[in-house]
Amino acid sequence: MSRGARWVIGIFSALFALMMFYSEGTAPSNAPIVGYLVAMFCAAIAIACFSQVLRTPALRVIGATVFVATVAYLADELLTEPGKKYSGTSEPHWLNAIFALITFGLPGLFVTLHGVYPRWGKGSKVFRGKAINLDEESFSSDLIPEQDRSVTSGLAESEPGSLV
Repeated sequence: MSRGARWVIGIFSALFALMMFYSEGTAPSNAPIVGYLVAMFCAAIAIACFSQVLRTPALRVIGATVFVATVAYLADELLTEPGKKYSGTSEPHWLNAIFALITFGLPGLFVTLHGVYPRWGKGSKVFRGKAINLDEESFSSDLIPEQDRSVTSGLAESEPGSLV
C-alpha cells in the first residue's frame, strides 16, 4: 500500500479511535465494552499504518478480530434463527454469515497466521505493497489469468461505447 494511503487511513483510524474513547467517557452507552473494542480496533489499524515495527503484530490482531467477528456472526445466526427463510443479502441470515466468513473471515485468518495479506485475491497487489499499473500491457498480463485473456483481447478490439 502506498505511503499516502497508509497516512490517510491511519489518520482517520486514529481519529475514530479517539472519538470512540471520548464518546464512551462522556456519554456511556449500554454496552461500553463494544465501544472500547471498536476504539481498540481502530487504534490497531492506525498502528499498522504508522509503525513499521508493529505493523505485523497489529495486522495479526486486525485479522484475528475480523475472523472472530465473522465466526461470531455465523454462530449467532445459527443459534438464533436457523430455520429463517432467506430474503436476500439485505437481511441477517446464516447464509449471509457464511458469505461474510468466506469473504472477510478467511482472509482475516490468513493475515492472523501469516502476518501479511494473501498474494491471491482481488486487489492483493495493493495490500502487498505493489501499485497496480493500469496500462493495457500490464493489465492483461498481471491481473487476468491466462485462460481469460482471450476474452479481454476481444474487448480491446471492439468499438468504443459498445457492450460486446
